[in-house]
Amino acid sequence: MPIILPTDLPAFSTLDDEGHMVVGSENETGRAATPIRIALLNLMPRKRTTETQFARLLAASSQQIELTLLTTCRRAGA
Repeated sequence: MPIILPTDLPAFSTLDDEGHMVVGSENETGRAATPIRIALLNLMPRKRTTETQFARLLAASSQQIELTLLTTCRRAGA
């Protein structure tokens, strides 16, 4: 099954080049199967590498998975 990722994520092109089934998140509407939705808050120092590793592991699943990346934001004056 494909993994659903934002197309601007570096892991998207990496996994696509490796031959994994990757679908852009903007193209996933209307798909027959409801994907498992996973949110990832990546606090590791090498973000691209870590995100790609997680996406690669999830892409190997037999389930359709939609990966969403979370970020922290700072409030003004904090």
